[in-house]
Amino acid sequence: MEPPTQRRKTKQLSLRTKVLIGFTLLFSGVFGLAFYWFYTFTIEKTTERLYIDMRQTVVGAAKEINPEEVVQLYEQGTVYKDYLADDGIPTDPIFQKHLALFQQVNDIEPRAWLYTYVVVDESPDEFTSNVSPAFPENRPPIIDQEKLANLEEGDSLSTVFLVDLWVRYDPAKAAKFLEPIPSNKFHVETFSGNGLVDRPLYNDGFFGSWITTYLPLKNSAGETVAVLGIDFEASYVNHVKNAIRNRMLAGFLFIYLSLFILVYILSSFLTRPIVKLTSAAEQIGEGDYTYDLNTFHSGRLPDEVSTLAEVFALMVSKVKQREESLRMQVRELKVEIDEVKRKKQVQQIVGSDFFQDLQSKSNRIRAAMKKTDEQFEEEKS
Repeated sequence: MEPPTQRRKTKQLSLRTKVLIGFTLLFSGVFGLAFYWFYTFTIEKTTERLYIDMRQTVVGAAKEINPEEVVQLYEQGTVYKDYLADDGIPTDPIFQKHLALFQQVNDIEPRAWLYTYVVVDESPDEFTSNVSPAFPENRPPIIDQEKLANLEEGDSLSTVFLVDLWVRYDPAKAAKFLEPIPSNKFHVETFSGNGLVDRPLYNDGFFGSWITTYLPLKNSAGETVAVLGIDFEASYVNHVKNAIRNRMLAGFLFIYLSLFILVYILSSFLTRPIVKLTSAAEQIGEGDYTYDLNTFHSGRLPDEVSTLAEVFALMVSKVKQREESLRMQVRELKVEIDEVKRKKQVQQIVGSDFFQDLQSKSNRIRAAMKKTDEQFEEEKS
């Protein structure tokens, strides 16, 4: 294992960065799901509110319409050139009466675009070839409930428009008097039913994109003879959806950024002691035990970092004591080793031939000197 001082340097990802990345991933998912749910829920409730407004408006308008007049307009109304105003709008009294009513409703509810239609048992091509809006002849009868109940696959029905408020504002968007189009399931369902029919956002391929509510108009015998429809333009619906989305998105982004900043600040507060403790550990790892670990202690509100610092301080104290003890033992061992070395060296010197020869010579010299001293003492005496 490599020594600590030679430990290979590797790229590290700080704890603070990990906290921020974790927050970003977690809250991005949570906020994404929450935004989707709130947006879908709000759009659903807003759409419901729009349909409620349309139902209330169309029911109120229907109270001012005599279904028998609608039938009379279909059967006898014309757009002969002598019966057209300068702007091309038919001057038929019933047509004008209904158009004025639709205008009054629009003045109260500017989103509402009203129109009437009937359903006949002919295809649009057959109706166009057989019927001239300028003359009342050859108009097929309005389909009855028995025929609707016994429709077979392949039967072709036409929805024939009568009065459309758009003729006053944009003739290109308006359904012209006695203009036929293929009947769809909503037209037929309303004509054969007894109540309101809501149609989701659609593009009809003729007049634009809308959301619609249909209301059957019944004669005195309780038979459906015509339908009153009310449209809200898709542009208005999309405008409402975009406004809701933008406001919700702004709100969610504000909350998201606020929480991100809060987590950024808290992550700094939470990781700062750990970073300092890491720095202290590196310093102590280099052998410097002078670092004051008391700075990590929180007297009033101790936490995990304080406990970790206390345990670390205790560990450092024990390591320091053990290191000092080891140093003392090393010094004692060194003295003992030096003494053994000294004795061994002396023994090597004493046991050498040179030392033995020198010791023999020394003994002979010492013996000769002793003998000389004895002779000198004898002569002296």
